[in-house]
Amino acid sequence: MYKEIQTKPMKMEGAEWSHTTAAARELISGLLEKDPAKRYTIEQALEHPWVTGEAGTAPISKSIIKSMQNFNRKNKFKKDALKLIARCAMTFSVLQQSPLSRLPFFQHSLRRGSAKAATDLPRD
Repeated sequence: MYKEIQTKPMKMEGAEWSHTTAAARELISGLLEKDPAKRYTIEQALEHPWVTGEAGTAPISKSIIKSMQNFNRKNKFKKDALKLIARCAMTFSVLQQSPLSRLPFFQHSLRRGSAKAATDLPRD
């Protein structure tokens, strides 16, 4: 697949592309150009008519809006999960520094909890 990405031309076909303006397609093509010498620089991209608004506008399809909303929901969930993990880690750190942490039962519980937390983590 990597070889195909490097060698085959990009196709802008299908329902996802049906509402994409010619200017937007041209910008995308310029940004994804395989030859670095021909690829748009950041300056060229920022001066492109689609970015500056000179190319006009087209309505955004409902499927694109739904995709963006789903992406946003997933990111919000991930952000909330990371906040929860950080809070748990901070709580665990505070518990370890507590005077109670010197009690044998508490030490055993902390070790068991940290070992279980390590095994419950998803593998990438």
